[in-house]
Amino acid sequence: MRPALAGRISLPAMRIPPVKPTDLPADATEAFKYFMQDRGKVPRMFQAAGHRPEIMQTMIEHFRAVMEAGTVSLRLKELAVTYVSELNGCKYCYEPHAEAAKKQGCSAEQIESLENFETSAAFSPEEKIILRLARQMTLDSNAIDDAQWQELKSHFDDGQIVELLAVIALFNYFNRFNNALRIE
Repeated sequence: MRPALAGRISLPAMRIPPVKPTDLPADATEAFKYFMQDRGKVPRMFQAAGHRPEIMQTMIEHFRAVMEAGTVSLRLKELAVTYVSELNGCKYCYEPHAEAAKKQGCSAEQIESLENFETSAAFSPEEKIILRLARQMTLDSNAIDDAQWQELKSHFDDGQIVELLAVIALFNYFNRFNNALRIE
């Protein structure tokens, strides 16, 4: 377990119960069907959000638009998600996304070295740029300076930068949502 997540091993019970698919309005059940087909289960986060189906549906739509579209590889997106989740201490997001990052081609060494990515030879210059962006957006998005921005622009086009910003921002939102609700 990563040090940032070590204190998160035994969480108290979820603060609100998950919504069962049978308790959703008919027009919201399609969102659950997507996850059943794609993953064989509906993530607890979306079950909790099901208390407000209109919010749940937009969360899912946003997730799919950010993670399934664009030209930045899913591997790089999952690497960023894993690091953001580590920084935020979100065990719920960290564990499945660390596994997804590995399935997409990230090494176990990379996942274990996220805390020290700056000095690790396991990361390419492009990966380090993404991880710096993830760290800065998570800790203080106002402090992204011109030098960091130029470094980002030297490796990514404007559309890819929008993708990366969206991935990082979305998982900062999801991490905080899950942590506050103590999603298991």
